[in-house]
Amino acid sequence: GSEQLDIQFPQEMKSTKISGKVQLFCPVDAKKDISFPIEADESGKQIIPLDQVKEGRYKLQISWEANGLEYYKEGVIVRN
Repeated sequence: GSEQLDIQFPQEMKSTKISGKVQLFCPVDAKKDISFPIEADESGKQIIPLDQVKEGRYKLQISWEANGLEYYKEGVIVRN
């Protein structure tokens, strides 16, 4: 099946306009780096299909703005 990345923004941002981007950085191959605009639905959720993301280990960085405040979160994802 196709893998996807599910992002859930905080509950208090549900009916808020959220803008920003989701970036995946591959430490061993910068050509694999990819970014997606944030397009959360009305429940504050965004699903990013990973079919265009090549195999590897990525540093995940999410930076967004809501209610005039900036937020940042990071993590790691692995595509096999």
